[in-house]
Amino acid sequence: MALLEMSALGIPSIISDSGPYGDAHMSGAPSVLVLDPSGWPAGLTELLQDADARIALGQKAREWVANRTIEGNAWR
Repeated sequence: MALLEMSALGIPSIISDSGPYGDAHMSGAPSVLVLDPSGWPAGLTELLQDADARIALGQKAREWVANRTIEGNAWR
């Protein structure tokens, strides 16, 4: 749920490769994926240091989540 909420706000996410987050990333969620705890600082640094990439990832996340509505998925 948090990934969807942050994406709707255009906030880029750093996610782990576990549970629903890993599944979301595999289904196309625009995000920075970390595979283990040591990857979190690098993922955060990447977003903090590259404003253009951060903005682009946030915009892609907003577009991605716009297609994930109850109305858009009720007939799947």
